[in-house]
Amino acid sequence: GMNLADQANFPTKEQAVWMADLCAQLGMNMTRHHLMDAHWSDHNIFGLKATDTQKLDPEWLDRFDHLVAELQKRGIYQYLDLIIQRKPLASDGVQDADKVEPGYKMVGEFDEVLIKNQERFAEQLLRHKNPYTGKTYAEDPAIVMIDVTNESTLF
Repeated sequence: GMNLADQANFPTKEQAVWMADLCAQLGMNMTRHHLMDAHWSDHNIFGLKATDTQKLDPEWLDRFDHLVAELQKRGIYQYLDLIIQRKPLASDGVQDADKVEPGYKMVGEFDEVLIKNQERFAEQLLRHKNPYTGKTYAEDPAIVMIDVTNESTLF
């Protein structure tokens, strides 16, 4: 398998077909979808000019959906990372947002607002029906692993 990080999760439809073909030709059977929420990326699941992170951007979500469907057509499973580098924003109701590490590291396990933001994101993504597969991400058997919070520890 391989990691698809930040922008690689949102290719054009033509690029998605090419990527899926290449992964299959290389014998991959799993892709890890990492940094979809990267605040520093030109492309992320919240959109190019998002003023908050409360909803998923329809265009970028459609690109992701198409990529996943193309990978699945070739027998490639998915591993989804949910919270990696999401930027804490005051517009999301985060108190002292500039003091919270991107990805809500550590604090996101205790702060009620951050927990609600994480739950909202997970619900939006996992209950979203991929129009190309006809399944939600929660019910799709090709989604074999989910990492709720990447690399968050008290230590």
